[in-house]
Formats: sequence, C-alpha cells, structure tokens
Amino acid sequence: MTAGALALPPGPWGWLTVLPEIVRVWRIQAQMVADIAKVHGKYGSLGREQMLYCLFRHTASQVVRDLAVRAGQRYLGSAVSRWIPIVGAVGIGAYAYYDTTLVARAAMEVFARDIEPAPAPA
Repeated sequence: MTAGALALPPGPWGWLTVLPEIVRVWRIQAQMVADIAKVHGKYGSLGREQMLYCLFRHTASQVVRDLAVRAGQRYLGSAVSRWIPIVGAVGIGAYAYYDTTLVARAAMEVFARDIEPAPAPA
C-alpha cells in the first residue's frame, strides 16, 4: 500500500517519490524482520548482519536493480497514466509486495534455525 500510494503522483512529482518510497518500504521490511525474530524468540540476538542478510539476500547486493525496476515501473506507469492512472501504482505496489514476501521468507529461514546466515557475496 505504501509503495502504491507513493507511486500515484504523476510526472516530476512522481519521480521525487522514488527514493522516499524505497526507504519507507525498507523500514517496513526491517520492522517485519524484527517482528519475525521476536516471534522466534531471537529478538535479543538480532544483529545488523542478520538484518541486512534478510533484507537483501534475494538481491545479492543488487540494490541498484531494485531502484532500476522501480524507476522503470514509474516510467511505464507515467506513460500509461494518461489513460489509466492507477496502473503504475498497482504495478509498483505488486513489486513491493513480492519483494516483501522474499524478505519474510529469508527472515523465517534464518530465525527458524539456530544457525547464523552465511555472509552475502560481495
């Protein structure tokens, strides 16, 4: 919902919301990882490395890809928005939902076991 709502502004205003949208989605995902750790009784041992692993495991240090996908969706969304303004926002929201499910899966894998995650390749 957050990503979709921030994707609604058209034109230049829409481009100004790309970075705040990504940051807000990452904050929501980080809170979700902390909540999953708490459910598994491992909140006290949740470290920076585990958090980063859960947030970015599926991207394997490809944060630029995330930005490029969102920017591309905005571009396509702005082209389509002249006829159907909501299509771009729905696409961005769907991508954020998919990305968040991958983060949740990574967190559940990490905290369901008593092992430390392997460091992500550089």
